[in-house]
Amino acid sequence: DTGYARAYHAGMTLHPRAALQRSFERGELRCIVTTAALGAGVDFPSSSVVFESLSMGINWLNVGEFKQMVGRAGRPDFHDKGVVFLLVEPGKRYSSSQKRAEDEVAALLLKGEVEQVGLTMNFESECEEVLANCAVAGRKKDVIGICSQMLGDVSATSTIDKLERMNMINISGNEITLTELGRVATEHFLAPPTVLKMMDLAKKGTSALELCAELAPFDDVWLSLKNSKQKGEKLFSGIALETIFSEKGISKLVGGDRDKVIRFATDFLSCKCADNPYCPCPPKKLTAYITQLRAEGFDPVDIIQDMDETYGIRAYGGDLIDHLTGEVRLLEAYEMLTKKLGLFKLMKDAAVLRKKLERSP
Repeated sequence: DTGYARAYHAGMTLHPRAALQRSFERGELRCIVTTAALGAGVDFPSSSVVFESLSMGINWLNVGEFKQMVGRAGRPDFHDKGVVFLLVEPGKRYSSSQKRAEDEVAALLLKGEVEQVGLTMNFESECEEVLANCAVAGRKKDVIGICSQMLGDVSATSTIDKLERMNMINISGNEITLTELGRVATEHFLAPPTVLKMMDLAKKGTSALELCAELAPFDDVWLSLKNSKQKGEKLFSGIALETIFSEKGISKLVGGDRDKVIRFATDFLSCKCADNPYCPCPPKKLTAYITQLRAEGFDPVDIIQDMDETYGIRAYGGDLIDHLTGEVRLLEAYEMLTKKLGLFKLMKDAAVLRKKLERSP
């Protein structure tokens, strides 16, 4: 922070982000150093954009992402033109998974056309969208009308029938009202099938920590081993599990890397599932570990550092913050649901964990 340049990223909370935007708009800042978080949804009056790299994490930008970021240069009502600089390093690759070099990617991005996009909803998304429309409109005819104007193919009539069978809505003639379950879903932006699964877990006495691991397993984790060819590979991908966590893979590791892998295998790959380590257990156990660290007062930076030093794995701060925010939303829903079910011990358990996740580091 020099007074001339500031950093902008997805991990920033609302107020610092808004303050930075105002400072830039008033001309108090000359430069913003940013991640792709600035690429969409913010109308900064920037005259130029400089790409220090064409890589986002371990992946190259695609044409759509590149065009979106380029579009930040030269804003209507502020500039006559926008200028874009690409600081391309010939032959540069940031990960073994990147087949093309950075200069090749630059040529493709500059010449490429944005692909046409179509929207296809899965069952959970369709239920969530139609239920939200039910909450807003309240009349079957109006809900069907709203759905007909949405992007993608939404089967409003059949989905309304499914929501009624799931006990998310009540229908009386043309009138639609939300049930208690429907309100839990809409107030916490959850898909109806997720709420039904949450109710089943509550009836089984599932703790708040177990609920987070079951319904929101965190798998955006990457290998950070210092002396491995698989550094930068996604942790739960087939190639990482096959090459690193096999007996042969571990034997090729040395020093601290080997200790970290053995520790990870002991703590997270020890279930008795027939398809271990490809079963859902490792991400769930890792999620419980991350959530517990946050509950103990670790901030996201501390959690990432602990993951790296203990197990040789890393996560991006923005991904981790998004995940923890999602857990808070799940726990709020679990509080509301368990209260309605009269399961007050589980309700208190969820409230305690939620408050620990929400508190400032």
